[in-house]
Amino acid sequence: MSKLKILHIINPFNGSDEHTQIQSLTLQSILAAKNYSSNIEITNCAVVFEEDKSSVPNFIEQTELIDRSVLDVNKNLKNRKLPILGDVLEKGSKLINTDYIIYTNIDIGLQPNFYESVAEFTAKGYDAFAINRRRVSEKYTNVNQLNQIYAEVGEMHIGYDCFVFKTELLKCFKLNNVCVGIPFVDSAILFNLIAYSNSFKLFTNKHLTFHVGYDLVKNWGSKAFIHHNKREYQKILNEIKGDIKLNNIPGSGYSFFKRHYKWLMNPTMPYPLLFSLDFKGGDRYHQDKKLKGYYERLQPKISLD
Repeated sequence: MSKLKILHIINPFNGSDEHTQIQSLTLQSILAAKNYSSNIEITNCAVVFEEDKSSVPNFIEQTELIDRSVLDVNKNLKNRKLPILGDVLEKGSKLINTDYIIYTNIDIGLQPNFYESVAEFTAKGYDAFAINRRRVSEKYTNVNQLNQIYAEVGEMHIGYDCFVFKTELLKCFKLNNVCVGIPFVDSAILFNLIAYSNSFKLFTNKHLTFHVGYDLVKNWGSKAFIHHNKREYQKILNEIKGDIKLNNIPGSGYSFFKRHYKWLMNPTMPYPLLFSLDFKGGDRYHQDKKLKGYYERLQPKISLD
């Protein structure tokens, strides 16, 4: 049997001392996870601007350059030269023939068994999935503390920052000019996966990735940059809404009131759109989840942890 081929795309950059510390943790964890994996053919690729080439460590096999930024497509934006997500994915994906592409934010570290777990999920038939991070203490700033980070259970986070998908899905994506590093970039790629994969899964409580810092919401950019990404994201939703598969939407297998409550309360879910799609689609989309048995439902209520 041939090895699973994975292309992992990242976008490192030269930034502040704080960014450099976080990136060093991320990059070292990627190397550790790659060394841990023996039955997978992994290619790591950095897609960067020319001025950020020095941020790419030697173990990264491929480095691809991009020259267009969000400043080129929106003249109202100033100072921050941020990559366009579609450019990053397109540049990286042309390197090699691969089965799956992974894209992770540069502040997302990997547990050593990350790639092995990804391979197991693909073997279950998922052609796309997202893995939510665990948040760990911001006291960790040094690569020598990686083992301590691995040992932290951490806390969950509802945002999206790690995506895995079959390579052929990329040609279907509609990402417009949404840029990296600003809110709504995560939701843009998430809903493309929901729309164009056959079997999508969101993993919300896996101990496979980490982020240093407990913050739930952070000021990623100015109002102008956020407005840009929000507008591009809304354009994307309008373009792909006819392709969105309800049974791929996280929570779609819950009962009517439970799924609508969760969609309404979750800020990453475009509730008006999901409400409309749900009523058009009917209950035939909501029969794929198995109900837990009585004792399984009771267990978290009586646990003494």
